[in-house]
Parts: sequence; structure tokens; C-alpha cells
Amino acid sequence: MTLLGDLLSASACLRAGDRSGAELAIRLATDGALLLADDCARRLHDLGVGAGEIQRERLRHVAKGWDSAHDLQHSADELAYAALFQLDAVLDLDAVSSGEEPPLKSAKFAEKARRRDKRAALVVAGSMCAAAIDRLDVELAAAASGSAQTKGVPDGTAR
Repeated sequence: MTLLGDLLSASACLRAGDRSGAELAIRLATDGALLLADDCARRLHDLGVGAGEIQRERLRHVAKGWDSAHDLQHSADELAYAALFQLDAVLDLDAVSSGEEPPLKSAKFAEKARRRDKRAALVVAGSMCAAAIDRLDVELAAAASGSAQTKGVPDGTAR
């Protein structure tokens, strides 16, 4: 049964005068709620901190007056290019544009991106930026502790 179903069952039992049935349904609902809360906590942990960092940066922009009204002064392409310029500080985009293939299979990712509309592609790009932030945090923590928690990457650098 679902959490709501258990609560409805408890209510029906109480109306029928079945106290033990109501107690059982409430215990099941409580167990279900605890499992749901545990699942939510695991999912939030899996998100990492990158997405929160991006959200905080956006809030900082809004506090400076770069809010949605300000954004309307620019096209979506201009805003996407602004993000690309920030990425240029992290990536060697000149090497990629000169024909050198980046570490990941660029053709595969480029083809998937072309099949998305602009909004969906930006959402995916934001998600990948959040993942890159989380990955960098793991590397920084590993470097600080002297461990090698960069499994899957032979030289310990992000790719």
C-alpha cells in the first residue's frame, strides 16, 4: 500500500471502531514515511553540492540586479555564450576548435546535444557543470588528504 492508502485505511478503521486495525495502518504509514524520507535524503546526497553552488551563484547575480528582467535585455544565445566564456577559463577550447578531440567522445555528445532543443541542452549543460564541480571537489579533497580518490582517471586529472 502507499503512504496515503495506509492513512486512509487507518481513518476507515477508526470510523469502523477497529482500533487495532487503525494502529497497524498508522504503523505502516509511519514506516512508509520513514522509508520515503530516507530515500529523499539519499537522493539529495547523490546530487552533490555542485547544483547548490550554481543556485547560490544565480542568487548572487539576482542580488546584484542581474535578475530575470535584466536577462531579458540579452538573447538566450548571449547568455549561453557568457557561460561558454566562463568554461573557456577552465577548458582549452582553442585546442578543441582547432580539431584536437577532447578527452570524451565529442561526436557522441555533440550529436545528442544537436537533438535537444536549446532549453534542454542548457539544462544538461548545467547538470554536467554541477557534476564537474562535484568531481573537482573530490579531487581537491583527495589532494588535501593525500589519497587517490580519482578512480577511473589514471593521472588524477578531471577529464
